[in-house]
Amino acid sequence: MHDKIEQTYAILPRKPQVYIIPLAPGPHPFPLLSDFLLASSSSDPLVYERLPFNAPLLILYSSGTSGPPKCIVHQHGIIIQLRKIALLHNSLTPKDIIFQFSSTSWVLWNVMNGHLSVGSTVICYDGSPLYPDASTKLRVLEKHKCTYFGTSPRYLLELEMSDIKPSDFDLSALRMTTTTGATLTTDQFRWFYSAFPKCMHLSSVAGGTEIVTSWFASNPAGPVYAGEMQMIALGQDVDVGDPETGESIIHTDKPGELICRSPFPSMPLYFWNDVGNKKYHEVYFERYPNGPIVWAQHDWVQFNPVTKGAQIHGRSDGTLNPSGIRFGSAEIYSVVESPRFNNRIADTLCVGRKRMSDKDETVFLFVKMREGKLLTDMLRREIEVAIRENLSPRHVPKYILEIEEIPVTINGKKVEIAVKKIISGIDVKVSSTVANPECLDLYTKYRNWDGKRESKL
Repeated sequence: MHDKIEQTYAILPRKPQVYIIPLAPGPHPFPLLSDFLLASSSSDPLVYERLPFNAPLLILYSSGTSGPPKCIVHQHGIIIQLRKIALLHNSLTPKDIIFQFSSTSWVLWNVMNGHLSVGSTVICYDGSPLYPDASTKLRVLEKHKCTYFGTSPRYLLELEMSDIKPSDFDLSALRMTTTTGATLTTDQFRWFYSAFPKCMHLSSVAGGTEIVTSWFASNPAGPVYAGEMQMIALGQDVDVGDPETGESIIHTDKPGELICRSPFPSMPLYFWNDVGNKKYHEVYFERYPNGPIVWAQHDWVQFNPVTKGAQIHGRSDGTLNPSGIRFGSAEIYSVVESPRFNNRIADTLCVGRKRMSDKDETVFLFVKMREGKLLTDMLRREIEVAIRENLSPRHVPKYILEIEEIPVTINGKKVEIAVKKIISGIDVKVSSTVANPECLDLYTKYRNWDGKRESKL
C-alpha cells in the first residue's frame, strides 16, 4: 500500500499527519504507530468533546462496481445504531468473543465498533479466509472459543463443497452465527443445521454501507425459518413498496421495492462535493417521482405474511424482467448453487440484457464450472428443468453459457450491474473494489450473442 498512500498524500492540499501500522518489515515512507504512541503518557486523562448528534464522524465509500464509488459522509448518529445491533439484536455482552471476517473497506468493519461498545472481544484476522483451506475460520473459532461468528453465504458454500466437517472442531462455545453480503438460501440453512451444532442460532441479516446498520436483523428469542431473515431492525420504518405506485404491499406475498418511510438515526449527512445534495436525493429519494417521498434502498424484497420473515431477491435495478415477469437473480442462485449442482458448478451470475434496439429483456445465466467439469448440453437441460420445477417456466434463462470467471467485489459479492450494462452495450469503468476487473472483458462478446455455440455432449 506504500505507493497508494504516497500518491494520496501528495495530492492533498492540506497535509495530515500519517502513521503506518506495519504489517511487513520496512523501510516505511512515514512514521509508525509506535512513533505516534510515544507522544502519549499513561497518566494522560481521556478528554471527550461534546458534539451535535449529526456532526460528521466518518466517510464510507460505496462499492463502486458500476461507476465511481459514492463518498458517503456519516454522522455521529450511527453510534446508536451500532450499539442497538450489538446489544439488542445480537445479545452481546462482555463475555462474548466475536469473529467477524471483514476487509477494512467493508461496512462490517465499522459495525464491529458496536460489538466493542458493549465490552465484547473482537478477533481480527489478516489474510485469506481460505488459506490453506476452508477450515481456517473453524480453527480460529475453536482456538478462541468464539461465541459469535459473522460470515457469508459464499464461505458456507465453500465449506459445504469441501470435505471439511465442522463437527470435527470444538464449536461448543458458539451460540450465534449471522450471514450477510448475499442471500442465504433455504438449502444452506438446512445444510448448516446438519453440519454445525443444532443448538446454535443462525440468522441471515441485511443492511447497507449507506446506513451503517441493518434493515433486517437477528432475533435471538424468535424462531428461525429456512431461507428467511427474521425481523425488521428496531427503529427502521421498513416497508415493501409497489414498484409502480409506492403503496405498501408488505402484508401480501408480492415482491417489491425495499423502502423506509421515516427518517432514521444513521441517514448519511451528504455525499462529498455533492452540491445541493442533488446526487444524494437522486439516489435515495426519487424512486417515485409522482408518489411518496421515501428512502429507496434499491433492493427487491418479499415478506412472508405468515412467518413475517423477509427475503431479498437481489438489487431492484438488477432484477430480471423478461416479458414483464419480474424476479430476482437470488431466486436463480438458490437453484443452480444448491447441493444438486455445487459439485459441478463453482459459481454463477444471472443478468439481463436489454440493448437500445431490444423490445424485451433477455436473461443470461453465466456458469463457472469446477475444475475438470464441463457445461454439457445434458447439464444445461438439467439446470433448465430444475429452474422450471423449483420456480416456474418463466424463470428459465434464454442462454446458459460457460464463463471462465465471475466478477466479484473484494468482499465476495457478485458484480451484476456492471455485467448487465456491458452485455447491453454500455461501456463501464469499475473501481478498485472489484477484485477481478480483468474478467469483465470476457462478457463484451455477448452484446450481440445470438445463441450460436459449440455443443458439448
